[in-house]
Amino acid sequence: MGKKKTLLQLLRYMVVGGAATCADISLFYFLIYHYGIHYNLSMIFGFCIGTLVNFILCNWFVFNRSTISIYNALIRHYMASFAGFMINFTLFQLWQFASNSANPVMGRIVVAALTFTFNFFAFKKFSFLDKST
Repeated sequence: MGKKKTLLQLLRYMVVGGAATCADISLFYFLIYHYGIHYNLSMIFGFCIGTLVNFILCNWFVFNRSTISIYNALIRHYMASFAGFMINFTLFQLWQFASNSANPVMGRIVVAALTFTFNFFAFKKFSFLDKST
């Protein structure tokens, strides 16, 4: 039952993570191309909004947080997200360097896909204290 539950959560998280990533990257794009904000600062703003969307949808649709308060889950979610953000930010800087800053939006998409699995398990085990396999 545990592996089946985790697979179902993973499938749900693909939808939730996709929606949160769309919010993150849409704000990232908008801030860069409509307001001229540097991509590093735009990435921070996108992260904050994307993480909030991710938490709300994960709490509602993906994970069971019956053993932790919503406030503690939110704090833990942002802590786990910050670790994911640091990985994301580092990989994004490498992308920008390797591609000679060719397309920051494409870099954000590639890096988000690379950090997907880390984020899923960080949220499952740390943010929501989900003990299932």
